Amino acid sequence: MAVLICGTATVLPVAAGGENPLSVARIPPALKKDAGAVIRNYTLRFEIKNERRAWKKVKQVVTIFEKDQRHYGELMLRYDKFKKIDGLKGTMYNASGKQIRDLRKKDIKDYSTFSDRSLHEDSRVRVSSLYHDRYPYTVEFTYEISYDGFLNWPTWYAQESKEPVEHSRFEVLVPKDYDLRFWCNRDTVRPRISEGRKKKLYAWQARNLPKRSKDAFGDELEKVTIIVRIAPAGIELEGYSGGMTSWKRFVGRYHKLSRGNTRQPEAAVRRVQALVDPSADALDKTRKLYRYMQSSTRYVSVPLGIRCWQQFDATYVHERGYGDCKAFSDYTAALLARESSHTSDVQLTLASAPTREAPSQ
Repeated sequence: MAVLICGTATVLPVAAGGENPLSVARIPPALKKDAGAVIRNYTLRFEIKNERRAWKKVKQVVTIFEKDQRHYGELMLRYDKFKKIDGLKGTMYNASGKQIRDLRKKDIKDYSTFSDRSLHEDSRVRVSSLYHDRYPYTVEFTYEISYDGFLNWPTWYAQESKEPVEHSRFEVLVPKDYDLRFWCNRDTVRPRISEGRKKKLYAWQARNLPKRSKDAFGDELEKVTIIVRIAPAGIELEGYSGGMTSWKRFVGRYHKLSRGNTRQPEAAVRRVQALVDPSADALDKTRKLYRYMQSSTRYVSVPLGIRCWQQFDATYVHERGYGDCKAFSDYTAALLARESSHTSDVQLTLASAPTREAPSQ
């Protein structure tokens, strides 16, 4: 039977005779049945310092029973200018819970995430691996990440894969006067909220979630597990501040980032004059200018620092002949503005899975 507990702190009891809490024998038999791996513990703690800074600490413990589940012994952490890895530890245990060894430097590899569509990137990924040749064994990872400017806060999935979960917990620590914006896909699930002298803690947790079939998961994770999403009220990134409590506040920050980007380069003005018949209707002018933009540019991303959010201006695109989707939008707007055509920016996101809602209040 699956049990959801909202907020109460939990300590794994020690079995009679002082049995090691990481021993495979401590896993409830119902969770071990037909399991290739069991998520023993997943604890995600997210602390909000202010609109610019936040801190995340994760502890995950997985017991691996089969070779095809050894990927649970691999941890991938992405980082960049705004997201730093402040701590990383790993330990491997045998079936009785006795330590085999710790994570070593040679177990950690660091790679650039440079993609073929980008001119240059500053994002990287750190991959840590703990493997053993005798099953079952348990892998424990703990890591800390600090944020300096952020938009995408973590989402908690009580059960993110089909493997059974013994214990999963999500904690969000905020200043006492901060009202956290959160959403859960189960209306009956509410957080446990506790207050200290300066801080306020929101907490959700779940226990003894059974193994799910492949068919149960499919593409809609929201139908089979508990999900909690959180979102900031205010944000700041490299001096650009804004809010996410309304579309007006969010778009206001976007306009600050793009202010002045649609100024028309003189060379582009002359090209537009040669291309467009002043007597043509608006649709014909728009079609010709859009085709010109497509034929004279190519897509190249330059996601360095804030450039993941801030586009290059129209002059940059015209002179170099390349840019990303944001830059093309401003360049096209600059071309159309010459012919008094009104344009509006639209932000689109391709979601990896269906999402019914997001935090609003």
